[in-house]
Amino acid sequence: MSTIWLLHASNNISHATPLPPSNTHTIVIVPETDNFRYLASQITTFPHIIELGPSTGETTSLILANSSTTNYVGCEVGKEMLQHLRSRFLPYIQSPPSLQSVRFEEINVVNNPNLLPHILTLLQPSGLPPAPSSVAFMVDIGGSEPASKVLPLIFSISERVSPGLILVKNRELYWQLAKTRASSSSSSSSSSSSSSSLSSSSLDGEIPAPPPPQKFKKRLHPLKQPLRLASDGTPICRFWNYSDKCKKGDDCEFKHNLCHYCGGEGHRAIDCI
Repeated sequence: MSTIWLLHASNNISHATPLPPSNTHTIVIVPETDNFRYLASQITTFPHIIELGPSTGETTSLILANSSTTNYVGCEVGKEMLQHLRSRFLPYIQSPPSLQSVRFEEINVVNNPNLLPHILTLLQPSGLPPAPSSVAFMVDIGGSEPASKVLPLIFSISERVSPGLILVKNRELYWQLAKTRASSSSSSSSSSSSSSSLSSSSLDGEIPAPPPPQKFKKRLHPLKQPLRLASDGTPICRFWNYSDKCKKGDDCEFKHNLCHYCGGEGHRAIDCI
């Protein structure tokens, strides 16, 4: 049994604590990166955290800065990004295991959900999996990915691990559930795609009006933007995204036709809303 919360920036993760009973777990869904990082900075009651899609490590830094006793595993799919993460958080990785265990692994759970139970064994130096209720999953595999891609992963985590908390950032899923809640007075709600559905015993939390679209007010220098990878591990071309064009054109080894800002296809970051 899962309790689903829809939370926005003004909401506090304490709405979903203390840890739920062993026969249930909590799923928190937020629409934007700011919401996700705000809540990540407040998760201090979980001794074990698994982050799926840490990217450049901005959310990771908030998690680790707010807990000196957390056992943490970050799962990325790109070798270059994995190198960056291991270099950036080297002091944490080298810290005494009795205080904090931090590691980054190249694991693609979207394509290989069977690996989810294995990740639990990586949390502690002993190799023994902790109690599922003591584990929090942070899921950010692309906030603009369709809900149909994120839902199977949520199901896999719920069924194979059943952790105490699953915190998910996905814009489409959030607003689908928000609309469902607004149009239904029953205690259960669903969000469905062509092949998946998400149901809950209760759906709580304030649902704000959709934020107005925001456009970039000025051009941003390509090389001042952080490195971001496509789902296949290829870096997204920043010159194609933040300037008039990429001078290398078809010879560019980086990914074109993919927004560096939201991850969507067919438009550039400077045109993104």
